[in-house]
Amino acid sequence: MLHHIGNGMYGAIVVSTPDLKPVAKEYVLVQSEFYVTQGQDGLFHSDGNKMNAVTPDYVVFNGYANQYRTRR
Repeated sequence: MLHHIGNGMYGAIVVSTPDLKPVAKEYVLVQSEFYVTQGQDGLFHSDGNKMNAVTPDYVVFNGYANQYRTRR
């Protein structure tokens, strides 16, 4: 599963119960981590050693690195 997620597999969990009040808007915030290494072919690939050590090169929210690091 680690390699599936490391290669871009995403999912969302929707929590819905009958006693919730209606809402005006719903949002999905997707957090991703990228563990990259450059292969001998010159392309970038997922690095299993970095994944196992939990040392991501990038942590992104909705696809943008450091998007929520500072306030706007």
